[in-house]
Formats: sequence, C-alpha cells, structure tokens
Amino acid sequence: MLRNRRKTYTNFLDTRPTGGAAAAILFFFLNLNPHQGRTLEQHVQEFDFVGLVLVMAGVICLLIGFNSSETSCE
Repeated sequence: MLRNRRKTYTNFLDTRPTGGAAAAILFFFLNLNPHQGRTLEQHVQEFDFVGLVLVMAGVICLLIGFNSSETSCE
C-alpha cells in the first residue's frame, strides 16, 4: 500500500514541471483581445440558455446511460 502511495506522489511531482512550462508559455504568448463596451446585461441577453439546458440534459442522459450499462436489467 505504501509503495502505491509513493508512486502516485512521484507521478504528481513528475507532472509539475510540464504544467509549469505550459502555464509559462500561455502567460507569455497568449494574446487575448478583450471586447470593450459590452455590459453584463448585454452578454446575458445574447447568451443561449435554452441551448445550454439542452446540452446539459443530453450530457446527463449520456452519463446515466454509461453508469447503468454496468448493471443488468434482470
């Protein structure tokens, strides 16, 4: 059991430099152009809440199907 925990911890330590390098590259080279002059109310009016609800319902149905596929209907 201790060996398993040690392996997990070393895997975590091995991935930190990769994540740090990715964060540094994004910080220095990602140029975002923020949109000026739009209020929160304008963003809310333009947002597609019906589409959001439909996508969430579809994903939930898919996850329920995946979850129940392990059990039989006997």
